[in-house]
Amino acid sequence: MESNLVLAILACAFLTSTAHAQSESNSDSAEMAKTLANPIGNLISVPFQSNYDFDGGPTGDGRQFKLNLQPIVPIDLNEDWILISRTILPIISQREIFGTSSQSGLSDTVQSFFLSPVAPTESGWICGGGPDGWRF
Repeated sequence: MESNLVLAILACAFLTSTAHAQSESNSDSAEMAKTLANPIGNLISVPFQSNYDFDGGPTGDGRQFKLNLQPIVPIDLNEDWILISRTILPIISQREIFGTSSQSGLSDTVQSFFLSPVAPTESGWICGGGPDGWRF
């Protein structure tokens, strides 16, 4: 009889801890989704974009592959302000665009910085300003 009581208590403790872990996981997932949706959030990300173009050059036989690496790095300035560094680094490889040769290398890099408060206003708005303008 006592062993059944011990097993019942252990089962209840296990189920309670599992439910608590799931609720924490759900709240962590919701918080992560909220952070990912914030364009000026405090999260390092390295998105990339690739494009492949056909029929380029004067004869229409050229091909060009472009890969844009776009790291976004937030830098805490103090407890109230954050500086967000955004870089666009294009890597290009092309064939028969200029004559019959091929070229590859880095293209023009674009660097932007945005200054933003860490926390949103009481109404839930947050904004960031930089050389490209303001983001809301």
